[in-house]
Formats: sequence, structure tokens, C-alpha cells
Amino acid sequence: MLKSFGVALFCLLLCGVASGQNAATKSEQGNPGRSAVDVVRVFYTDITTYRPLGIPKGRAKKTLWLLMSKRLVRQLDTLQSCEDDYYKHYGDYLRANKFKPTLGWLEYGLFSGPNEAASPSKFSILSSKTVGENRVDVHLRFTYKQMYCCGYPPSYEHYEGIVTVILEGGRFVIDDFTPLDLTRPIRLSDGYAECKAGQWVGRPEEPH
Repeated sequence: MLKSFGVALFCLLLCGVASGQNAATKSEQGNPGRSAVDVVRVFYTDITTYRPLGIPKGRAKKTLWLLMSKRLVRQLDTLQSCEDDYYKHYGDYLRANKFKPTLGWLEYGLFSGPNEAASPSKFSILSSKTVGENRVDVHLRFTYKQMYCCGYPPSYEHYEGIVTVILEGGRFVIDDFTPLDLTRPIRLSDGYAECKAGQWVGRPEEPH
């Protein structure tokens, strides 16, 4: 009798601990409790690690998608469909003539900016601003490192941008980005006129 009671008590305690651990794990996965600035720091650590050009793919996509809003994920998935449609129509033509694709986002850092800003080696968080109850705009500074041969020291260039973070499902996620080093800053959420509903509607041009 006592032995059976002891076994039952041990099982109850063990199951209770295991149940508590599972609940805690699910809670941490569903709402890690990161602040908006923390999420930006994690996101851009991944950006400077993978340095994705255009739409993130492979490991970069798998990592970054977890930190994005549902709206942004839909936007980039639709943009990927547009890119696939472009190559479906013009891929053979481009390969036969050795032309570069004319996708406006192909060599663009969607979360850092164009040209050298597309491949930042470092980033720093300059400030953050709460906008309403569920949005935070975080001001970033990117560093591009240009390497030279023959023992010449590297040079550094700096660019800035604003990443928008929103509260969604009880956690902060990345929702938009605006580069600040352009004459006419264009928000990522503005999209591309060449794409309509996941289809390419622009015309390919031969590279100059």
C-alpha cells in the first residue's frame, strides 16, 4: 500500500514538473518577451551575418521570417512569386543573351538600403520612438566595410534607416523599413510597380 502510494506520488511530481516545463517552453516560444529594440537587435544581427541581397532565401529566410509580421511575410512571399514569374517568362532570354535580370530588388538590401548599404558589416541602434500603442520606429546606422588589396587599410561608409516594429500576437515583430540616404526615401511596404498580385507586369531591359 505504502509502496503503491509512493510510486503514485513520485509519478505525480514527475508529471507535474514535466508539464510545467512544457508549458514554460510553449510560453517562451509564443511570447519570448523581447522589447522592440531587442527584436531589432536580433533581426539585424542576422542581417549582418547573412547579408541577403534581394528577397532572403535559404537559412536567412528561415531565420528572418520568424521575426517578421504576417503582413511583411505576405508581401515578401508575393514578391517572390513575382520574381518566379519573371524568370518563367524571361529566364531563357536572359541566359541566351547573358543579360542581367532587371529586377529592381535583386541587388538591393530590402532592410538596409541600396548599393553599398545592401551589405552592411555592422549596425548600431541610434534611437527609438514609440508611435501610438503598438508601434515603435527604431533609427539605425549601418557600416559598410570596403576592403582593398596590397596592404591598403579598409575604408568605411555609413548609412541610416528606420525600421518599424509592431506588436502582433503579444510580441514585437519587424513590419517595415525606410532607408534615409535616398533623395526620395521609399518604404519597403510601398512595394514595386513591376509586380501586380504576384505577377511580373514590367518589361525587361538590356543592361547598359
